[in-house]
Amino acid sequence: MSEMQAREDIDKAGMVIVGWYHSHPVFKPEPSVCDAENQQQYQHLFKDQTSLDEPFLGIIIAPYDSMKAMADVSQMRCFW
Repeated sequence: MSEMQAREDIDKAGMVIVGWYHSHPVFKPEPSVCDAENQQQYQHLFKDQTSLDEPFLGIIIAPYDSMKAMADVSQMRCFW
């Protein structure tokens, strides 16, 4: 329900949704099968009906975790 309201508000403001993001707080920001399926669904949902382009960006963020060895930086992966 809140996603639909947000989309309506964005449309009313004359803006365009260009992507989505979420985090993988305990593992690398590699897209899972579920992430890839969600991306595909979003691309079809936001397809430009005139050009038939599906320009929708997926972003996965793996936040910095000072408790993990070798995790001294945050990581981010973008995919489409």
